[in-house]
Amino acid sequence: MIGAHKLQEQQVQEIKRLFATTMLCDGDIAEMYGVSRTLIQMIRNGKRWNDEERTFSMKDQIKRYTNTTTIIGGIHYSSQISPVETTEGRLFIILHYIGKEVFHEPSRVFQDEPTYNDFRIEHDNFIRKVNI
Repeated sequence: MIGAHKLQEQQVQEIKRLFATTMLCDGDIAEMYGVSRTLIQMIRNGKRWNDEERTFSMKDQIKRYTNTTTIIGGIHYSSQISPVETTEGRLFIILHYIGKEVFHEPSRVFQDEPTYNDFRIEHDNFIRKVNI
């Protein structure tokens, strides 16, 4: 019976990753987890679980955080670490997106790969800036 199951924290995080990494509709995700479509919509729109839990990260194959997404009011705000090869060596740029559109402002450039904490600070500053 759909809607009869309760989600565990790990499942909620998996669902959030599905939002950011797939084009699955809410109904498909609800069916996968045996919950109602309304619950999935509430998770997507941030009406379930607190603000901290609406921010989640994806890791690439080498176990480094490459993308962090926050959903506020159903809008996806994401930041991504992008390595760039230059004549001076490799640099790491943090790009910010609202939905699928790149946020057109300079992002911070790191000479060494930023730590996850540095990355999250940049992401959180971006969220504050666009939501003021």
